[in-house]
Amino acid sequence: PETNTLFWGTSNPWPDYNDDFRKGDNLYSCSVLALDPDTGKLKWHFQFTPHDIHDWDSTQIPILLDTQFSGVNTKALAWANRNGFYYLLDRTTGKFLMAKSFVKQTWAKGFDDNGRPEVIPGNEPTPEGNDHTWPGIDGGANWMSHSYSPLTKWLYVFAREEHRVFSKNTVPHPTTETPDRP
Repeated sequence: PETNTLFWGTSNPWPDYNDDFRKGDNLYSCSVLALDPDTGKLKWHFQFTPHDIHDWDSTQIPILLDTQFSGVNTKALAWANRNGFYYLLDRTTGKFLMAKSFVKQTWAKGFDDNGRPEVIPGNEPTPEGNDHTWPGIDGGANWMSHSYSPLTKWLYVFAREEHRVFSKNTVPHPTTETPDRP
């Protein structure tokens, strides 16, 4: 309430595992949006998984906490993401503070200063199926509620450590017109 901000997680781009038709980061997908609830205007956004090809949407429940980070009192947003990383952001500005894996993950070797993942090549879905990527499509965390205890200063997360085969196939895109309908 003190920042008058609504935090909203967004879904992944489509088609999930085939990026042939959607180049670039697919802006605002797999993100948290900070919105002014009075106007609906975007204050800031942070994209957890740019150009997601693994169905790692960001519909998890954010945890808002006031904590110290690097010796500074910080209004933080903690986010245990489906991509297997736990993120800490400044919730007033959206500034990336840190990310750390909380389940086995094999797709990113780290992050730049702005929080963009440094992707490890070879984890892309393939027509025959790629089973090298962790976490799986259910993600490291999903929609289940997480919790933070100010007493223990621990974040409690439902975590899933698994992987699946990611297959790339061609899915017909829906159109606004069909042969028998204008």
